[in-house]
Amino acid sequence: MSWAQQQIWLTDPSQYGKPLEASNGVQVSGDPYLFNNWNTGLATLRTGEHYKIKKIRYDVLKQQVEYDNNGRVFSLPSELFSSFVLINGRDSIVFRNGLIGVKDIPLKSYAQVFYEGKNKWLCKHYANLVDDPESAYGSEKKKMIQKDKSYIVLRPDETAIRLRLTKKFFLKTFEQISDIDLNKFLTENGLKFEEEKDLKAIFRWLDNKITITK
Repeated sequence: MSWAQQQIWLTDPSQYGKPLEASNGVQVSGDPYLFNNWNTGLATLRTGEHYKIKKIRYDVLKQQVEYDNNGRVFSLPSELFSSFVLINGRDSIVFRNGLIGVKDIPLKSYAQVFYEGKNKWLCKHYANLVDDPESAYGSEKKKMIQKDKSYIVLRPDETAIRLRLTKKFFLKTFEQISDIDLNKFLTENGLKFEEEKDLKAIFRWLDNKITITK
């Protein structure tokens, strides 16, 4: 994404967004948000305008972007906004919708973009409500939030492959990667597939190397 264009603060809730609806009273444990705290960030309209937002967060359960305006929380409609960015410390975490070719990601649903080169390297965050196993027997069932995520590479021809974050998977699935080269790259740079903070660098290296065969 390019944010060199003029950015203005999104401060008028009547311009974009709608107030959140009240809870239906169901007792739910767990945090539905990607991060516990609000972040500063950016949101981009489909028409290209960029808005800076002082307090923004992503509700994984509802697949909904929210922002705070003077203590009132509003949601940003995905039919109007094509992408948003959460600024988390020194990291900028990019999300985009309208991704064609990934059947697990509806067009209005957001996916995190780890790296975009020849291919798009994505992470889809999920959350579901499940019965809380700690609910007392015979009492009203309580719900808990269960989170999960999947990693996907989206090719230029709009075919997608779900990824398993292991060396064995990448060596089997992609051409032009040798065990020696991959081990050397990971070792010299101190990177691991198990560390999410390392994935952007790993995906960038893979993007320059791979040809998908199956």
